[in-house]
Amino acid sequence: MENDVTDHGPAVRLSGVKRQFGDAYALRGIDLEIADGEFFSLIGPSGCGKTTTLRLISGLDNPTTGSVEVHGQPMMGVPAHKRPVTTVFQSYALFPHLDVYENVAFGLRERKVPNEQVREKVSTMLELVNLTGRNTARPRELSGGQQQRIALARSLVLDPEVLLLDEPLGALDLRLRKQLQGLLKTVQREVGVTFIYVTHDQEEAFSMSDRVAVLREGLIEQVGRPREIYAEPQTAFVADFVGGANQIPVTIVNVTAGSYRVDAGRLGSWTSPGISGLQLGQKATAIIRPETVQVGGGDVSVEGRVTDLSFVGPVMNLAVACGELEIRSMISGRTPQPEEATKFGWDAADSWIVAAAVEAEPA
Repeated sequence: MENDVTDHGPAVRLSGVKRQFGDAYALRGIDLEIADGEFFSLIGPSGCGKTTTLRLISGLDNPTTGSVEVHGQPMMGVPAHKRPVTTVFQSYALFPHLDVYENVAFGLRERKVPNEQVREKVSTMLELVNLTGRNTARPRELSGGQQQRIALARSLVLDPEVLLLDEPLGALDLRLRKQLQGLLKTVQREVGVTFIYVTHDQEEAFSMSDRVAVLREGLIEQVGRPREIYAEPQTAFVADFVGGANQIPVTIVNVTAGSYRVDAGRLGSWTSPGISGLQLGQKATAIIRPETVQVGGGDVSVEGRVTDLSFVGPVMNLAVACGELEIRSMISGRTPQPEEATKFGWDAADSWIVAAAVEAEPA
């Protein structure tokens, strides 16, 4: 069940933020508000501006134009070490000569926190990340997952208002990633700190986040709850990035309240919901998720030829050629064989109509 994020004013606000490097823009105009206590993720392909956004919030970099605020306080000119923000990196960045306890305590000692408070806070953090009893271990004696938990505890022990996480699980194997995803969400709920999480893995982001922003070439394509972004993508790019999708060129032939009648040529016509604002006669794209494509047909039914099969655990990925189009399906049960002629299709309500795909425009 997704969290309800109570609106107490944004923890972080970015307004008109651009970051230029020479003639190139890493960010081309970002407006974003992240709620207090929210687990918020930034996703998108490499080079889309995710890490740059974190660096601007943390103070490791400054915007070319625009402003960054944390709990209503402007951050322009505030150095990184004086911002109420800490960061967990993929590389852990632990001190190899210090044991677990002293790694976690390091920031507190730099702030000259009394020893009694240090002991209390470090003990609480180690218990929170399930490392009680490993106080005297050195980082080299621990697994990658344990080292990342130390890095998390070291950041949280400083009581930040915002915790930034830059692909913190990227160096771990799949099993450990899954374990730490659950731990991160549990810890975030326990401490109530705003988490801003960067990853290129949409499944990872969706499993933990209250809301997600999808970035592309320095711009935000869509912000919303994971289920909204998956079921109602606002662009063809978002649909493809968050889980993959069949994208079928269509033309709008009728517009009614909340739905469109589309013509897909040899695939026929049907009526389905979509984004607002599409016009009669406009070229558009029908988004059909592979798991909704059924062998045997649905409201929309066509003939095709199986061109590829791949095993992915409980289901098979199936590619079917239909003229120049390739339709992908995820099915269980009987699987057609390669080169077999197959009837397949989908229900009209399972498709979603967006504007035809376009390239991102330069700043």
